[in-house]
Amino acid sequence: MKKINNQSGFSFVEVMIVLVVIGVIVAVGMNVSNRQNNDTADNNSTATSQSEEIKDSQDLKETEDTLNATNLDELDATELDSIEAELL
Repeated sequence: MKKINNQSGFSFVEVMIVLVVIGVIVAVGMNVSNRQNNDTADNNSTATSQSEEIKDSQDLKETEDTLNATNLDELDATELDSIEAELL
């Protein structure tokens, strides 16, 4: 008798190779994604600190302008305290 070999589908080795390839692609993609997220976070923190420095320098400029425009004898204690707090 002749044996008929009708196999259909994929072998176990073929399926494992496909799973390994997919795993490598996912691992590389996650690494790239994490690196981009870290770069974005670094850029955001740099932008935040720069905007805080700009705000502080603008506040200092406003305080200087107030002091230059106003006679110190005319300022009351509340205004002097607020200016002192801004400078500290």
